[in-house]
Amino acid sequence: MKKYILIFTLVAAVVFGGCNSSQKENAIEYAGMQIDGRSFSEVGTTFVEQDIVYFRDYNSGESIPLCNRMNCLHRALTAEEQLEGKEACLAYYPNCMCAMVYEGRLYVFEKNNEKVNLFKAEMNGTGKKKLVSLEKGVFPQNACYISGGQMWLVAEVSTEENSYGFASKYHIMGIDLANGKLCRFTTEFSEMPNILYYDKDEAMVVSYEENGEQILWKMEKKNQKCTQLLPDEKGLLFLAANRKGVLTCVGEGEETEGFFYSLDDGSREKVAKEMLGENLYSDSEKIYCRVREYTSRDESTDFICCRNEDGSWNRVKVPENYMLLSMAFARNVFFWRAEDRNMVVVPLNSAMNGDFAPIFVGEYELYSLNNKK
Repeated sequence: MKKYILIFTLVAAVVFGGCNSSQKENAIEYAGMQIDGRSFSEVGTTFVEQDIVYFRDYNSGESIPLCNRMNCLHRALTAEEQLEGKEACLAYYPNCMCAMVYEGRLYVFEKNNEKVNLFKAEMNGTGKKKLVSLEKGVFPQNACYISGGQMWLVAEVSTEENSYGFASKYHIMGIDLANGKLCRFTTEFSEMPNILYYDKDEAMVVSYEENGEQILWKMEKKNQKCTQLLPDEKGLLFLAANRKGVLTCVGEGEETEGFFYSLDDGSREKVAKEMLGENLYSDSEKIYCRVREYTSRDESTDFICCRNEDGSWNRVKVPENYMLLSMAFARNVFFWRAEDRNMVVVPLNSAMNGDFAPIFVGEYELYSLNNKK
């Protein structure tokens, strides 16, 4: 059960300095990022347009170039301007693979020939420095997460060359954002794995085998140990997880059965089939899932299902004109609205109480500077 993976970062405080010297500060817990030059967070989105990194706040709809140079035009310099010795915009990243924020700083993966570097800068663009350089042939994929100063990422590693080009394997890697220390787990995957849960100390990863089976792994930062969790069971699918347990299912159609495995005592509790869905958001206490039920070949209804700390479940129906996207954070959840083909952002707690009034409405792709607040 592969899914459209979003990348998550833990953000404590974001301070933006623009050309008008104004500052904005937002205390947020989680942000989400996809490695294609854009990121989604609880309070806004970081994106790249014409090689300039911007942040757009959901509440104001304002897009801010992450540069504090006075009178800067926030664009690439022309050849003539370069000859004149003009200073480049501090938000200019011509080889950006992705940009994200964490604890008031900007982190950018840039590709330089066959190597990828991770740069760190202040949110106003100053103080840019290289934090770490990945090995030649190692490229981050669309699965990268940060918690407690620890970045977890899925990396594609080119191996030996064959008649079709270079064969690739996938590794789980960790980067300490305080010092740039890189750890690379030696376990190799032939298909891109999915990180279900992560914190500063460990991550839970699902790998996909060639025979269609799934395996759940626990990656521990302290000793770089990779351990298989739960016994092998044919056809077992791993849907979501947190530190306390794993939501699984087995079987198809009417024969589908769901279970929650406790990682504390090894017990297994049965879960109603209508609660089974893809991982939407997990923390140490709760697991949120996206459940999509098809009423016909072309029509479906979405539900948000939540497993609470005490083991109880809640299930909320999503409005008919909303399609639940595979992204949610501690505060907000994201939807695609069919009637105007826009993305809407709704507070998670409000949604679980049946209130789907959005705090932001904007273009789904979010590359454009326009908004429809």
